Amino acid sequence: MVQISKDKSCDSKIRSAYGYLRVSTQSQSNSGLGLAAQKDQIRKYAKQNGYRITKYYTDAGVSGTKSASDRPGMSQMLDDLSPTTTILVAKRCRISRDMFLALWVEKECKKVGCTIESCSGEGNGDDSNSQLLKHIINAFAEHERNQISDRTKQALAKTDKYLGLPEYGFSRDPETSKLVKDPATYPIRERIIKMRTDDDMGWTAISNVLNDEDIPTKLGKKWNPVQVMRICNRAEARRIKQAAIKNQKEEAVREI
Repeated sequence: MVQISKDKSCDSKIRSAYGYLRVSTQSQSNSGLGLAAQKDQIRKYAKQNGYRITKYYTDAGVSGTKSASDRPGMSQMLDDLSPTTTILVAKRCRISRDMFLALWVEKECKKVGCTIESCSGEGNGDDSNSQLLKHIINAFAEHERNQISDRTKQALAKTDKYLGLPEYGFSRDPETSKLVKDPATYPIRERIIKMRTDDDMGWTAISNVLNDEDIPTKLGKKWNPVQVMRICNRAEARRIKQAAIKNQKEEAVREI
């Protein structure tokens, strides 16, 4: 859901800024509590630092791991960027809980002379210490997300069910809730991995091939390098996990 609202009292003498809001769950979106708190934080920071919010962009009920193309609010904001505009967020994790995606968004902003400022104050500035702190915060945001995911998986392991949107190439069995290969997208997933491992193609080159052939993502949109990277990284993680399990079984047999 995209919400874009203009501030009626825009003053050209004051530095202009955009406010970006995001909550992960639909319940937070419906209640408005998470969004209201973020907006209040941004308003206070803007007033204290001489900014006038000209627009607010909202992604409600959208995970911090989603790419920019899967976030209507962020996509529109990046399209609307103009030089010297500052993006204000309550905390840096509102941009993303994926370290690589957070860096990509920062790069896209720098291309047009824009900056991202956190109302919490962490990682603001261009000096080396601020840049280091920014990377550490992005890494911890991803780590926190992974910890939440691990706890969820541990709880679900007892029921042998899968929760969440299945990764590309898979679907959820409606009866067992287990992951199964999706006949429509699994061959494309295998092709993506082959282009990376066998043909040594880069993330951008692979996404360009898919887009040139009008092959959509799971949500029916254009591919970007981050999405391709995730598919390949998850496939590699899956391969390593399966190899480790196989080795454990072989060692157990030898011990017997």
